[in-house]
Amino acid sequence: MPTDAACDPRTEKPHPAVAKSLNNLGGLYKAAGNFCRASEYYEKSLQMRLAIQGPNKPHPNIAMSLENLGLLYEAMSNLDKALENHEKGLQMNLAILGPNTQHSDIAVPLSHIGIVCHKQKHLNRAAVVLQKSLEMLRAVHGRNSMHPKITQLELLLANVHEDQRKQDESLRIREPNANAHETSENDAHLGYRSVPYAIFVYATLLCFRIPHSLFLDSVTSCGHVASVENFIKCELILNKLDCGSTDLFVTP
Repeated sequence: MPTDAACDPRTEKPHPAVAKSLNNLGGLYKAAGNFCRASEYYEKSLQMRLAIQGPNKPHPNIAMSLENLGLLYEAMSNLDKALENHEKGLQMNLAILGPNTQHSDIAVPLSHIGIVCHKQKHLNRAAVVLQKSLEMLRAVHGRNSMHPKITQLELLLANVHEDQRKQDESLRIREPNANAHETSENDAHLGYRSVPYAIFVYATLLCFRIPHSLFLDSVTSCGHVASVENFIKCELILNKLDCGSTDLFVTP
């Protein structure tokens, strides 16, 4: 496993591909349940993206990093930090897309904020924010759409109304969704046995500039097909890094 210094954005020339790789490693550590390591890599990715774009320039990649950190802090039950990062991500997406734009990149951060507020027992704010997110997604996908995100938000809003003791409002939302399929977890297909192996091999690939074709051949021949599948699912080998372009790799 490479040292942290090998992946430290402070010691390397900032590059979008390196920042993406740091972000992906953070995602793998999160999937493996190592939240502390996930936080380190997500923060490194964020700092590199800020160095690339500039600290005061809104950019989708920075907003994505803020969202990832918000979700991670929520998983760690650090709800104040989660809310802080989700709100920063929302403000950045509003600056990019415009305050009056109906867009999923605004609706989704709103939903994250609503979920955190619900967990904090700030029920009134949670209801307002989730309703706003729901209306925006309906505007994007169609008012009668059965899009999974819309169904999920409706059920989340129904839970908030139930906690507010507004049973009529909760039932009004739940009844049309009584036969809706349950949404699967985002990480349901990531096996914990293969995720740590994926972290190790991907970091080795990154630092020693091993061509992806050789990596896939060696991993498959060793019987680690599940790891390859996880790479594909995590979009870790979809960066299409060119082994001859040295600035796409972190120097060991």
